[in-house]
Amino acid sequence: MIDPESGSTLKHFLLMISRAAQNNPNTTSAIEKKKLDAQAFLDQFLNSAELFKVSYPKFKSEYSEAELKIIQRGEPFSPTIWTKLTYSVRDLTGFFLADRSGGIAWPRPLELPNTFFYRLALMLQLHFLDWIASGSPQDRRSDKFRNDQIDILIGVAATYFDGILTNDRKLRRMHDQIVWFLANYSMPLARLVEAKYQSKKVELKFYARRTKVFSHMMIGTNDYDRSKKFYDALFAAIGGKPAITDPRGRLIYVHNGGRLLLTKPIDGNAATHGNGSTIGFAMDTPAQADAWHAAGAANGGTPIEDPPGWRQGAAGRLYLAYLRDPDGNKLCALHREPT
Repeated sequence: MIDPESGSTLKHFLLMISRAAQNNPNTTSAIEKKKLDAQAFLDQFLNSAELFKVSYPKFKSEYSEAELKIIQRGEPFSPTIWTKLTYSVRDLTGFFLADRSGGIAWPRPLELPNTFFYRLALMLQLHFLDWIASGSPQDRRSDKFRNDQIDILIGVAATYFDGILTNDRKLRRMHDQIVWFLANYSMPLARLVEAKYQSKKVELKFYARRTKVFSHMMIGTNDYDRSKKFYDALFAAIGGKPAITDPRGRLIYVHNGGRLLLTKPIDGNAATHGNGSTIGFAMDTPAQADAWHAAGAANGGTPIEDPPGWRQGAAGRLYLAYLRDPDGNKLCALHREPT
């Protein structure tokens, strides 16, 4: 199942195994770290059953009523459904890569479909589509969701082999679907993008390599409902999705590889804003910054400083817009003029 043209990551891992077999202490230590990281990810994944459950309606809302009927009737997907599925898989893969310790750079286009995180993201999205086709899973117990997660991990692992031995018809069907998708859609698309990547010698935005300094940003709130209304509007204005609420009630926003979380302080005291602190949001255009600013002001935010506009900075011209959220946290929308 591994494409020999795109196995540099696998070759590197096998080389590490070979060196470890020769008692190379540095390589043995590196492999041990990978093992611990993998175990931590599996524990985190399997303990997120409630988050898995609440993500379903968010995923379903991405599709129109007409598209939902196509999925439910098992009809051939329209180009729009294929596009939405492709970008959902891409975004979830980016989340998994960014969520690892220190962040993981995006692989080259031809290698991406062979990575575990891409296949995990694909299997999760196919699982959500299966739920749409078979009915809402909202009334299922959390332990049932955990069983689904285990099936997903088994199904992903089986894609690296010739098949899967199981009496679970749903798992066999899901496995067959992901294998078909990889062979008939993911790999052809990856070869096409790789060819463009090679000919232009540029990093395409779809597969751009990303580095990470911070794993996430968390700020305090005194009112979850008030904050959700405000930040849902902010993120919608820049193409983001509404918050996911975790089992503790915290709000989680995931967008373009970044994560913002809002929580009530665990010490029981009131949440306060930082004096001198600012949270910056990256904007693609000045118009997007204006939309962000207007959405925040209309949903409980307070405009501050100068009106949105261009400013000259040491690093060039910047288009800036400032708000305070309902709890007083200072926010900035920033678009940097291309050089």
